[in-house]
Amino acid sequence: MAIPRDNPLPSRTPTIRIEDEEQSQDDPEREPSTPEGEISIQALFAQVQALQRENAAMRLTIENQTTNPQRRQAEEPYERPFAPRVDPRVQKPPTFSGKLSEYQNFMMQCILTFTMCPNTYAKEDQKVLFVISLLRDTALTWARPIMEDEKHPLRSDFTSFKEELDNLYLDRNLKYTAEDKIMRLRQTKSAASYSVEFQSLVALLDLNDAAKRLLFYFGLKPEVKDAIATVDRAKTFILLIDQAINIDQRRHQRTLEDKKTVSPSTPTPQPRTPRPSPAPSTGKPTTTGDVKKSTTPAPTQSRGPRGPLTPDEKARRKANNLCMYCGQPGHIVTDCPASLKASQYVANLLNSQQASPSTETPPQYGKN
Repeated sequence: MAIPRDNPLPSRTPTIRIEDEEQSQDDPEREPSTPEGEISIQALFAQVQALQRENAAMRLTIENQTTNPQRRQAEEPYERPFAPRVDPRVQKPPTFSGKLSEYQNFMMQCILTFTMCPNTYAKEDQKVLFVISLLRDTALTWARPIMEDEKHPLRSDFTSFKEELDNLYLDRNLKYTAEDKIMRLRQTKSAASYSVEFQSLVALLDLNDAAKRLLFYFGLKPEVKDAIATVDRAKTFILLIDQAINIDQRRHQRTLEDKKTVSPSTPTPQPRTPRPSPAPSTGKPTTTGDVKKSTTPAPTQSRGPRGPLTPDEKARRKANNLCMYCGQPGHIVTDCPASLKASQYVANLLNSQQASPSTETPPQYGKN
C-alpha cells in the first residue's frame, strides 16, 4: 500500500511498506489494503511513544538513585556481595622432634590452626606441608621424601599422612600409663591444681561419671573429705570438682585469718627494765649527767685509786679527743666532772679526819 509522503511515520514504516508491496505481488488475489493497516501503524507508533516514556522514567529513577544512595537503599534493598573472609593470625604450634609424649598435643595444635584458618589451608597439600615445616630431627628425616616428591601419595592426602604419623609416634601405652598415674595421684597442693592434673589423665581413659567421682574423691586431702562428708557428696563429677575447690579455698582463707589473729603484723612493745643504779665507788667515781658516751669502748674503771695510764691508752685518748682523766668525750681534764667530784671527795675526807682527832697522844720532841 502506498503511503503519502506528507504523513510523518516512524523509522520502521518503509520496511512495513515494502513488506506490504511484496505480499501484494506474491498474492495477486489478495484484496488491496484497507484503512486497517493505517490503524496498525498508529498502534505501533503509540507503543513506541509508551516505550520512550518508560525509558525516560527509568532514566530519572537511576539518576535519583545515583545521587542519593541512602534513598536507593531504602527503596530497593539488595544484598551486597561480602568481601572474602580473612583468616585470623594464629600462633604456630611448637616444633616436634619425635618425643612420644608431645605428639598428641602437637597434632591437636596443628588441627586447631587448620580450623581457625580455613582459607589459608584450604588444600590437602597445604596442610601436609605445614605439618612437615614443624618437624625436626628424626621426624623430619621420615617426612623428607614426602617433601621432595611432589607426586608422593601422602602429600595430597592429609588424613593418610596423619595416620602414618600416628602409627609412628602415637604412644600405644599411653592409656596404661594414665591408669597407673591416676591410681597414685593424690592432692598435695590446692584442690584446683589437683583437679587440673586429674582431668588431664582421666581424658585418656574411657570412664563413666561414677568412676570419675570415686577416683577424684579418693585422692582428696582428708580435711577436704571431712568437709564434704558434712554437706553430702555432689551427684556429678563436675559438681564434685566445684565442691572440692570451694571447700579447699574456704579452708585456706580461714587458715590465713587465724594466722593474722595469732601473730599480728605490729608487735606489742615490750616494757623496758630499769637499769640498776651504780654502787658508790671508793676509788675514782664514774661520770654522771648528760655526758655523751664514747663510741670507742673505754677501759673499765676499778673502785680503787686509778693507776697511771699506759702510753697506748694516752695515745688513744688523745687521738679520739677524750678526757685524760675519765676517758669520756666532750670535755677536758680541768672541766671533768669526775675530777671535780674526786677533789670534793678528798676534801670531805680531810675535813672529817680533822674534826675527829686521834686519841693517841702524839710524841713530843724537844721537851725536858
